[in-house]
Amino acid sequence: MCSRVPREYVTDQAKLLNSNPFSVEPVSPVSPVSPVSPVSPVSPVSPVSPVLNSPEIERK
Repeated sequence: MCSRVPREYVTDQAKLLNSNPFSVEPVSPVSPVSPVSPVSPVSPVSPVSPVLNSPEIERK
């Protein structure tokens, strides 16, 4: 029975792909998510903030 369930699930997936070939296109938009990666480097800029606080501590 267990193997039977996955089989049906895969069949449903295949049917969706066959009946809706466009369904594959929506997956393409996931590629644009890659550009979001460059935004990640902005995060390292955050550590620079503590550097600004460091001088303040020295002044104190």
